Amino acid sequence: MVILMISGKGHNKVWKEKQINEVKSNFDKYSTVAIACVESLPCAIERKYRALLKKDGAFIVNVKNRPVKIFLKDAKLELADKVKGTSVIILSNKSPFELFGMIKKNSGTTSAKVGAVVDIPIEIPAGDTGIAAGPALSDFKALKLDTQIRDGKIFIAKPKVVLEPGQKVDEKTLTILNKLKIKPMTVGMQIIGIYSKTESLLYLPDVLDVDYDDYRNMVAKAYADSTALAIGIHYVSKDTIARLIAKAHREAVAVNPDKNEE
Repeated sequence: MVILMISGKGHNKVWKEKQINEVKSNFDKYSTVAIACVESLPCAIERKYRALLKKDGAFIVNVKNRPVKIFLKDAKLELADKVKGTSVIILSNKSPFELFGMIKKNSGTTSAKVGAVVDIPIEIPAGDTGIAAGPALSDFKALKLDTQIRDGKIFIAKPKVVLEPGQKVDEKTLTILNKLKIKPMTVGMQIIGIYSKTESLLYLPDVLDVDYDDYRNMVAKAYADSTALAIGIHYVSKDTIARLIAKAHREAVAVNPDKNEE
């Protein structure tokens, strides 16, 4: 895999054209094209993504400069207008759903800032904090945490959710999160759109963000319900024939139990 850093600064026109030609030469080797925002993504997490994509055989390029956007339009992809801020193009042979799932699964965590909005419940766990009792105790009391002093250390007797999804981090909560080294903010590449060249379809994040456990449960329930309906109306298929025969036998026995004994 080749990783290109195209920022549009410090390079001449010949260099930029060479990089764009490299994108073009790789374009036909892949079936899936994704645009992802990496604005404010911590360097460590971005490196993790690049290593992951490289291992998977993908091709990734920054798209801060105009030539790449023009290339996307020339390729008749519905992605050029979606490039905002610092973004990357990812070329892959995974399906759009597989690529989205891999990127979502490998997101990371980072420390919060005052005013940041959390997207999951933030809980302070019970247990030994390892922090010496003293002035720090007032910080814990400010959040009305159930604390005790054990062996000279602050011990949290009961866990407590200090922030609900949608709430903003305030200074008092941030102080405790930092003291306990809790990193509540989920960060990762934000997929803007993924285009399937095979299907000629553009997938947006709300379609790609599938909860596979819920999906499997829904499919299993649908199968069970449809099978029950098919048996109820005596619909014959490879999935119902064995149950229909067994049902017919039970009903025949129920009608004439003496005959069955013979």
